Amino acid sequence: MKVFEAAFRISSRRFNRVLAKKQENRMMPTDQRRKQKNHPRVAEKIKESLCRLVGRLQKHKSHYKDKSKVKYLSPGVYKIDAYQLWTEE
Repeated sequence: MKVFEAAFRISSRRFNRVLAKKQENRMMPTDQRRKQKNHPRVAEKIKESLCRLVGRLQKHKSHYKDKSKVKYLSPGVYKIDAYQLWTEE
């Protein structure tokens, strides 16, 4: 039972409550996790400008995967420098 609780990230109290409802043939509750609608949103204009900024930053290939075409930001790129570039734009 511990593995089940860990896999689904539920507490034993919740598990026992749902199990009791099932045994009584009562309605099963639906999962309400991550259903909230009040998350702060980032404007599309800001997202696009950040994507352009990341496209302009210096990138390099990883030495771990020679055949990969994925490029990563160079170690010399710091958040504060990227933020300053973004605010100047």
